[in-house]
Amino acid sequence: MDNYQIANRARIGVLIPSTNTGVEYDLQKFALDGLTWHPSRFWIEIANWADESERSGDDFNAVFERFLEAMRDELPISIRNVLSAEITHLMLGMSAETFWGGLEGNRDFEGGIRAQIGDLGLTTGAGAARDALEMFGARTISVITPYPPVGDDNVRRFFGDIGFDVKAIRGLARPSAIAIAETTIPMVMDAIREVDGDDRATAARYGIQEPVDVDGGRTEEVVDGRTVVVASPSPSGLELLEIRSVDLVERRVARMPSVAADIAPFAGWIPARLGGG
Repeated sequence: MDNYQIANRARIGVLIPSTNTGVEYDLQKFALDGLTWHPSRFWIEIANWADESERSGDDFNAVFERFLEAMRDELPISIRNVLSAEITHLMLGMSAETFWGGLEGNRDFEGGIRAQIGDLGLTTGAGAARDALEMFGARTISVITPYPPVGDDNVRRFFGDIGFDVKAIRGLARPSAIAIAETTIPMVMDAIREVDGDDRATAARYGIQEPVDVDGGRTEEVVDGRTVVVASPSPSGLELLEIRSVDLVERRVARMPSVAADIAPFAGWIPARLGGG
């Protein structure tokens, strides 16, 4: 498809949970010449974790792990389908699974996908998170997730494995997959204040589908005198928001989808990875 006029720079396949309502919204905000997004949904068997916990009598953590196990079985079908579009890169529009089991689990998970996609480029939430934080030079961080405690434990383990010091983590324990997309901006801001501290420079937000920065920086709020970086390489893509001082000396938003995991800022990535200027 070298002469394909619409997607002559890149065709990016995106794996999305069947319940997700945030990924495609964010991708539609990136109107990039010669680049097309090709979503492929995979079935979510256990979509309401609170209801399943009540029905089965199992605790929330056990239900969430069953949700992930069922999801793993669906991914190869979704990948098979999107590969038929002759994509040039694959991006994962979900985050929890990419952190599971720490760095070792992440490598095993990515290895399984690479075995199916061959030499195509691959972007995951965990990899995008790492590179976003490194771009800001962060080492001491706080984390906000929509997960129950077992999810928070795996996120903490992953960042510890790759050399970050996680000072605080706040799991919002959203009751269902749909509820993640219903996470409100005030909920996110309250969580940022809760995990903020004098001994950390960065707050990272994972898996929360609210498209905060893509919609124009609605979380532009200064946390008294300290730098806050909100990184969301999640189902709603990768957004970076830097806020400095009460005077908002610098606000930097790099609006790039998680596909930018292994590259520099978005503006530099387009010519470097897709060809042309």
